[in-house]
Amino acid sequence: MSDIYAFNRAINHEAELILVADGHTPACDIDGNVIRSGFQMGLDPTTSPGNPHVMVMYLHPQILTDEEVERAHESNDARELVLAERAQRHADEARELLPAYAESLRRAGWAAEVGQRAWIVKAAAPRSAVSAAATA
Repeated sequence: MSDIYAFNRAINHEAELILVADGHTPACDIDGNVIRSGFQMGLDPTTSPGNPHVMVMYLHPQILTDEEVERAHESNDARELVLAERAQRHADEARELLPAYAESLRRAGWAAEVGQRAWIVKAAAPRSAVSAAATA
């Protein structure tokens, strides 16, 4: 396959199919604003048939809910509390979901690990997925 971008998209699609089939929800965004928490595949220009890796990220909405906005308007302390609670909730979700994403990929024959510094899963595709992506 001469088009590396097409290969990148195809290998990401292979991983997406595995995650969805295992019950994971893809993130949903409208015009760049995440409206539903879930996973999203990251594009990497170094991905190629000789380096078939993908990145899976956990995304969550950045916009406060109506209830959070109402609570945050009470005072500066309330705003800080709302933001801290929200950050903790999203960190807890990521700590639960990222290992689950990695495990789903491992069960499908991929090598996968949760990144130590970033909230991502790094995974390498098996030959079967590389072959499928290369012919897509």
